[in-house]
Amino acid sequence: MKIGVLTGADEKQKNLLDISLPILDQYCQKHNYYLHYFTSNVDNSNQILDKSYFARYPFIKKHLPNYDWVFWIDADCLVMNFFRKLEYYIDNNYSIILDKSLTEKHPSCQSGHGFWKNDSNSIDILETVIEKSKEAKPGYADNEILNSIFTSLYNKKPFDFHKVIKLLGPGKTRIGHYDKEIIEFTIFQQQGFPEGEFSLYPFEGLCTFDDIYIPGRDFLYHRAGVDILQKRVHDDNEPKRRDFANKESDLKYHADRIIREKIVTDTKIDKDNWTYTVLEPK
Repeated sequence: MKIGVLTGADEKQKNLLDISLPILDQYCQKHNYYLHYFTSNVDNSNQILDKSYFARYPFIKKHLPNYDWVFWIDADCLVMNFFRKLEYYIDNNYSIILDKSLTEKHPSCQSGHGFWKNDSNSIDILETVIEKSKEAKPGYADNEILNSIFTSLYNKKPFDFHKVIKLLGPGKTRIGHYDKEIIEFTIFQQQGFPEGEFSLYPFEGLCTFDDIYIPGRDFLYHRAGVDILQKRVHDDNEPKRRDFANKESDLKYHADRIIREKIVTDTKIDKDNWTYTVLEPK
């Protein structure tokens, strides 16, 4: 099976690609996958709020004929487990394999990472997204357009939908998992911002605490959502907010915690040559 791995970002997210791309390159070299990426908008794709959300679709379409499958991964994603191969998720009974949406009901998806098979079904949907991208506007970007296509197919031809599209999740079976703060807020929001306790595993909830990235269990960390995370603090009895993390800082943090072979520069292990963490007794 020949697998291509695709990623990219324009100038607005190059700082994230600078973190994720070298790691993705090492992962692809380990498993003999073919890596392609872009660093500027593709085919003059429609931009929303100066961001190239739609650039992935002509890029996937361009490379798909050269592979059995391609795996698209956003620039704000990190491969966290080098021992998990992409073949683990591929199912040749389907054409498109993505994660279920965190915020919208079935058959909505998360389009930031997933698999596209080299067949007419994938090409048709890619071409439809590219055509409909001309209608895009803030609040109706690539993910919304792809989900409108999925919903239409699901409602009009449910048998065809289930033959073509496989959606994974929620919870442990997802391809990618997310930041704790974002999942916690999403669950809280979906329950109407209740006062006091709220359920971490809501009945028929769109997402649960199992959607939070857990080291060792999960393959991808996807730092989707808002750029800056804030905490409420009380200073002089006045509630205020302070920034405590952004996408770049979160990706840098997780980039140092990838599960992969440890590299030793000598046959005899010497802590001074150990390229990972050294524990110093106090």
